[in-house]
Amino acid sequence: MLKKNIVLCIIFAFIGFTSFSQNQVDALRYSFQFSNSTAKSAAMGNSLSAVGADLSVTSSNPAGLGVFKSTTITFTPNFIIDNSEGTFQGNMRSENKVGMSITNFGYAGVSNREGKTFKQFSFAINYNRTNDFRQDIIVSGVNSNGSIIDYFVYNANSPYDDIYNDRWSIFRENLADSIHIIDYDNTLSEYFSFVTDDAKYGETQRKSVVRKGGTGVYDFSFAGNIGDFLYLGGTVGFANVSYSQKTDYQETGYADIYAESVTEPGTYIQVNPTTLDFSETLLTYGTGINFKFGM
Repeated sequence: MLKKNIVLCIIFAFIGFTSFSQNQVDALRYSFQFSNSTAKSAAMGNSLSAVGADLSVTSSNPAGLGVFKSTTITFTPNFIIDNSEGTFQGNMRSENKVGMSITNFGYAGVSNREGKTFKQFSFAINYNRTNDFRQDIIVSGVNSNGSIIDYFVYNANSPYDDIYNDRWSIFRENLADSIHIIDYDNTLSEYFSFVTDDAKYGETQRKSVVRKGGTGVYDFSFAGNIGDFLYLGGTVGFANVSYSQKTDYQETGYADIYAESVTEPGTYIQVNPTTLDFSETLLTYGTGINFKFGM
């Protein structure tokens, strides 16, 4: 009797002959920005871009710095409680994530010029956190209708003559083939799996996703007050993103499947895996620069 314990581990990394591009999920994730800045701004519904005199305006309307009358230092910690619910095969599971972050710290200096038309000059160095990605998700249940191995077989047999239909991946199907989760049938000229062909499902599936990281921007701003009538301001911002996602998928409790041994005809061996673990790690780091002007 042959039993197989299978572990598939995938790490996305930049290597010499392989490159990855941003997909639609990444674009959506990083496009969301929230004004998690000073406590004062949060208490007033993040409406201070129109009022000014708060360091949150460096990321929205830097002209608001011209309203400051004195030097200001801000520091805003944030307490985060995240709850995620996942449902699979009628089973619901709730996960809580608790943590701390710093949503704002900054300094604004003011130079007042009494009696002058150009009444005031301000400058600021400020950090605003614009998003927090921390989240834990876990789903599990018994699936009587399929397996992730079906997905591997389907991808492996996709056509090779059209690049848009070629679903073979060195991080999925290539690994599954190398450890004989899927095999190639020379007679039929296609990939197969004993689990898929036998269709005796009922394995327990479990998937967990752990996300970490966030986005923020370091602003260097200048503003002026002309006669308490016109306020002008500009910001050079250096944005950063740090994101990691660890996904662990597991299948256990496969139905027993037996096939005749190739090396010992007349002898039947167990050909189903006992456990399959499939892991993916996504790491994203980036920086950028932006400019803002307000009046």
